Amino acid sequence: MQMIAIIALTSCMPGQDDHRLVDSGKPSALLLPAEGWVEHEGYMESVDDYFLRVSQALAGGDFLISATLELGGDNSTLWIMVADNRLGINRSSGITLEGPSFNRSFKWEKDLREIIPVEAPFEVEILYRNNQLECVIDGEPLLAELVINEPFGRVGLNGSESNGNLRIYNWSLQGEMVSVEECYSRERLLARAQKSVDRRAEEVKDDPNRPLYHLQPPANWNNDPNGTLYYKGYYHMFYQHNPFDDQWGWMHWGHMRSRDLVHWEHLPIALWPSIEKGEEHCFSGSAIVNGAGEPMLFYTSIGHPAPEQWVAIPRDDDLIVWDKHPDNPILSIGDHKGETIVDWRDPQLIHEGDKTFMVVGGHPENKGGSIMLYEALNEELTQWDYLGTAFSGDERNWECPNFFRIGEQWVLLYSPHGAVRYFTGNFDLESHQFMPEKEGYADHGSNFYAPNTMEDGKGRRLLWGWIPGFKQEQGWQSAMTLPRNLIVSPEDWLIQEPVEELIQLRGAHQALGKMTLNDEVMELEVPGHEFEMMATFSNQSAKSYGIRFNTEKAGEMFEITVGNDRIVFGEKEISLEPLPIGEDISFRLFFDRTIIELYVNGGLLCATSVVYPDRENPGWELFADGGELRVTSADIWEMGPIFQ
Repeated sequence: MQMIAIIALTSCMPGQDDHRLVDSGKPSALLLPAEGWVEHEGYMESVDDYFLRVSQALAGGDFLISATLELGGDNSTLWIMVADNRLGINRSSGITLEGPSFNRSFKWEKDLREIIPVEAPFEVEILYRNNQLECVIDGEPLLAELVINEPFGRVGLNGSESNGNLRIYNWSLQGEMVSVEECYSRERLLARAQKSVDRRAEEVKDDPNRPLYHLQPPANWNNDPNGTLYYKGYYHMFYQHNPFDDQWGWMHWGHMRSRDLVHWEHLPIALWPSIEKGEEHCFSGSAIVNGAGEPMLFYTSIGHPAPEQWVAIPRDDDLIVWDKHPDNPILSIGDHKGETIVDWRDPQLIHEGDKTFMVVGGHPENKGGSIMLYEALNEELTQWDYLGTAFSGDERNWECPNFFRIGEQWVLLYSPHGAVRYFTGNFDLESHQFMPEKEGYADHGSNFYAPNTMEDGKGRRLLWGWIPGFKQEQGWQSAMTLPRNLIVSPEDWLIQEPVEELIQLRGAHQALGKMTLNDEVMELEVPGHEFEMMATFSNQSAKSYGIRFNTEKAGEMFEITVGNDRIVFGEKEISLEPLPIGEDISFRLFFDRTIIELYVNGGLLCATSVVYPDRENPGWELFADGGELRVTSADIWEMGPIFQ
């Protein structure tokens, strides 16, 4: 094969050290050991899914990465790690760029098959200079993008064998290299993350689709609520957060707090991946105050050969600055007394009497989704004993388990990669087995997952759920449900009531009073796109009835319809059996620009969805079809913001 000459951009990098990573197919000592590669005359080739990383990191400043490569498939994708940023090159679809130097991902859709040959070498050069990252392939400039954060960090290559093998002829780097430990510090990593969020927040703060009174970060991605904690007069909400983009990745923990569950303030990002320790993501977890009175954050650390459970502790009583505990990991996959655990993540903790328990989701080998149970051996909660599997289900895997007691009843919540389920029942403290009696769905809507709970200073068990499903590429993604107070009914059903503090958000009020609809429609005048509505219905003869409004899709309405022992909530059909709903039904409905939350009969049934209304003609209305409906009461309140 004829080799393609390297383009001389090195003149742009005066005084920089030249590091030869691969020279004529021979890997240098700067590369970390990697399986799945074989050496040939003049090149090294992947024989499996490949991953190759440099043992040192770029310290910052200008740099040039040059490589002579060969892709073996027509639809191959090569990912290049560029100072922690990811540059994806696909022959047929173009280039993707994402990472902490930016506050969004970029995609250039371009057919590169005429530029990048199949089974023939090509030259790729990635250059950082003048606050700009550039990519040149075989002499053709393909991108030049200004950065938000100066690039620093790891360098590497990875891809999939299914897309074709990779050959490396030469690979070099010009730039200042330092040890990984010297490159990364807590302060440097958190400053990089916070700067990206702050920059994007200015762009999205006036988006009319962003919720007004639901929790979410200032910008970019969030998912699971984590580490919900009441401590010294504050409600703390930590949450899964990608500070660098509005899609999943780079999992940090964001942080906000409130004194009253109503008005909230954003705080600096709390947890970050400790890259120098092999950590790539801080997955979900929970918070608790240990026996010594010290708050602790527990989470699943990802990036190691297997997941590990890690702990962080605060430097201050305001819980602003956190450190990773020196005893990490406090639990490893091998700490299961010979039992093979397959999936394993999302620790949640509870105090019960003089004991502290932890449950972790996932499943053991040859079992369905389960909660693995552990007991603390010291008051600092850094030593644990595995007690076995407390309960297993039929689903393949469980995420984000929450296990707690309300009164005399125990409640298990879990997220099985689908609708969130709950069980109520008994927990035997001697056998460490949970025995369910009732089961149901925590939320019947299309957009609810991974809830987390806490006990507050009033002894209430509060829940927040994650609301995904908003439009893509809008600079923000996802929110949290309103805080819900959990109660177990005398019949052992789980009741979820919006907390009483939310009435502080109410503004202008409309009292519609009593009315009767007889096979007719009544228009509702709602106060904009942020309101709460309460209504009680006594059906006399109507075949169906409910509330509906226009969506942004012409001719489509979102309907909440009661009829035939079911409720239709948008696209979801919800059976009212075996719930003791009765004949009279009450709705408590919260609408927040693009979020709708419905609580039926005081929270016996809940449903959450994301829906974009017709902003010019929302067309809210009450309706009764095929008979008479009595509306015994109806009230609407305007709702105010939670962030000042």
